[in-house]
Amino acid sequence: MFLKRIQQLMSMLAMLVLVALMAASCSNNDDDSDSSAAVGMVVGTYQATITPTMGTKKMAQGPHLVVLEAINGNKQVRFHFEKFNAPMFDSDGKLSATARMPFAVSVDFVMDARREKDGTVRLQSVKGTFKAKPNGGKEVDPDKLPEGILPPDLKGFDTDKAQASGSFKDGKLDLKVLPKILPVTIVIDAVRK
Repeated sequence: MFLKRIQQLMSMLAMLVLVALMAASCSNNDDDSDSSAAVGMVVGTYQATITPTMGTKKMAQGPHLVVLEAINGNKQVRFHFEKFNAPMFDSDGKLSATARMPFAVSVDFVMDARREKDGTVRLQSVKGTFKAKPNGGKEVDPDKLPEGILPPDLKGFDTDKAQASGSFKDGKLDLKVLPKILPVTIVIDAVRK
């Protein structure tokens, strides 16, 4: 009798463990499919307006293509663009006809994508790089640097500590890139091309 009761308890315990494992498996699949759906919503090539800012002051602005690709089995997004260089703003608040950013900027990020109830997809970087190379290939003239900007190297520099975050909703992509090596925020407003 005692042995039979132990067998019944063991059977019930085994059933509980099996049910718990099945529930956990379903939960993980739901997370994977939610992540894949969010990634699927944002992938593509975008026509962006990129605006490097310092505080609330716009430093430069121009159009550029940015790309979001699905990676890691559609669980994450790779966000990148290459060699962005745009006209600087003059003191009158208008884009200069002659002065351009002293560096051409490239970024490359791995980002998590999470869909919210209202349809917004939130994007948050897991890791990322920011690279700045002198526009034209020569060392940057320190006199041509915007006030308040002191790059670590006038011949070019990069960091793997950069961060990016933002959102996608109704076909519009809004991202902010923080190089973490300069006191600058790069604002990206984009629509799918």
